[in-house]
Amino acid sequence: AMHLLKIDESGALYDSDEAVDLGQPAGDIVFLTSADTEVSLLARAAAIDKSETQIRIANYLSLTHPFSVDLYIENTARHARIIVIRLLGGVSYWSYGVQQMRALAERGKVCVVFLSGDGKPDLELNYLSSVDPGHCAVLSDYLDSGGLDNALGFLAAVSDLINETDYAPPVRPLMRAGLYWP
Repeated sequence: AMHLLKIDESGALYDSDEAVDLGQPAGDIVFLTSADTEVSLLARAAAIDKSETQIRIANYLSLTHPFSVDLYIENTARHARIIVIRLLGGVSYWSYGVQQMRALAERGKVCVVFLSGDGKPDLELNYLSSVDPGHCAVLSDYLDSGGLDNALGFLAAVSDLINETDYAPPVRPLMRAGLYWP
């Protein structure tokens, strides 16, 4: 089961004067990103996914007020088994959120994975993650490669992390450019 949020003001970095409650119920996997394309793609993959894993997807740009972050952690994130946060621009673009998610991980109940959103390794994000850099690189590869097959592979790889299994298919790189001729 998956719960997707409709975000009306996504796509711009803004600081909210008001705290918001996303009202998103808890789930096994929480995925946060600022890219609406990733929200859409992973929502589509989650709808196809046949596992019993509950997946929550949100745009963290809605969580710019510190109280919004705290509320989201209290109501949703702290109940997850794993939280994957893809940060475009690194820690500085969501510093309070990163600090609080890292603190949640340090309490030992939730695995938190920070991924670079620009296709390049980020040593600081690797250091802050609950998993080793190799797992971060594999998860990033799925998202960087794009496409529905890789989104499904990403969800399988995240499930592998929390279930200590090894079912995820390999990353299937897509051509960066090409011509379709039916």
